[in-house]
Amino acid sequence: MTHAAGQNVVTLLAFRYFTDNLAMAAATVGLLFAAVKIYDGVLDPMLGAVSDQTRSVLGRRLPYLLGGSLLMPVAIVLLFSAPASLSSTGLWIFIAAVMIVHATAYTALTIPGMAMVVEITDDFHERSTLMSYRVIGNTIGTLAGSTLPAWLLARWGSSRAGHIDVSWVVAGIVMLAGLLSVALLRGSARSSVVNNPPRLRFANLPQQLKLAWNNHPFRLLAIAHIFVLIGTATTSISNAYFTRYILRRSDIWLGNYYLFATVGVIVSMPLWLKLAQTVGKKRCYIASMLGFGLLHLTWFFVGQSEPYALLVMRALLVGVASAGMILFAYSMLSDAIRYDYIQTGLRREGSFAGFTSLIDKVAAAAGIAGLGVLMTAMGYVQSTSAGQALQSDQAIMAIYIGFTIVPAVCMACGVLAVWSYRLDAGDLLESKRQQEPA
Repeated sequence: MTHAAGQNVVTLLAFRYFTDNLAMAAATVGLLFAAVKIYDGVLDPMLGAVSDQTRSVLGRRLPYLLGGSLLMPVAIVLLFSAPASLSSTGLWIFIAAVMIVHATAYTALTIPGMAMVVEITDDFHERSTLMSYRVIGNTIGTLAGSTLPAWLLARWGSSRAGHIDVSWVVAGIVMLAGLLSVALLRGSARSSVVNNPPRLRFANLPQQLKLAWNNHPFRLLAIAHIFVLIGTATTSISNAYFTRYILRRSDIWLGNYYLFATVGVIVSMPLWLKLAQTVGKKRCYIASMLGFGLLHLTWFFVGQSEPYALLVMRALLVGVASAGMILFAYSMLSDAIRYDYIQTGLRREGSFAGFTSLIDKVAAAAGIAGLGVLMTAMGYVQSTSAGQALQSDQAIMAIYIGFTIVPAVCMACGVLAVWSYRLDAGDLLESKRQQEPA
């Protein structure tokens, strides 16, 4: 929940805040987001490898969760509190520096958490169950980082002062949730540093990437994951614009969208888990990707006169599709990481968690940068007055493309990438038997 709340408030609101309140060009904002994402992605496998070797009274992972829980709230407040007296260059430098701090905190929260899910259990379906709790936690984080901030902005106003007040609320939630998580996880099962190769340091990043690429199931999932993350990152950024300029609704709807999507996630999670045991994770993953892409494509035919009930239905169904897509993406990636341990006997969960997050960040960077360039190229006008600029038909079309066509194309590509994935519970059991002495 902690990392989701801290990330979502930035993903959902910061891009629009920079263009519509700080008068920054969408293309340059997109490139800034992308550059920070790439920095964050490169940091991920490094921190993952370091956490694999960490020895402390809190274990291998919790020191980083604690640090991220303290650093993330500070970054959130600073990001929406850029001094008005700064010059244009000073503003860019300030925002870039704070976004780097925010990205570092996000890495400290996400990499250890992903690694702990893999090392806690060796059961194929139990990992899906654990991932389902992680997804539900993320959806609660979405409420705290997306729904609540949007509602508060609708009440307090979308001015710079309104955004600052919202950032303090979210920062407080993030800190409390993070510290509570560390306290609760102190007694959890954990693996120690055993049977590991020489430590993988920062200079060994190419070696780490080769390690991940040589894991065939992981490689296929990674390619699919790139397309999934490009599609979801684009929709996350463009949703705030879609609400303001196409639906012509206040941020109350933006908050409601994520509320209804969260309901869809929570209600459908037991069904996805049951389906996984009957038809398999791969089929469920494909179905959820196709559902997400097709549902977002239907938004292309929506305008400000769309009945509210249909908007709600779309949001609920997007939540259902998102639940399966996120659950099986990370559950299957954790299976591929477990496969590495079974094949080699080495505990490298942190390194692989870092690779997974690296993929997330680079793909998200591509989606965000692409959307920013598209919006600027099609004439989107930045402003200092919260959505008061008049946008051309071409600029509106850019928003439509980012929220509807891009995710549909990306999900189709993701399905093609994962089509030849073959790893299942039987394969993991067979691999485990081969490692046992005769």
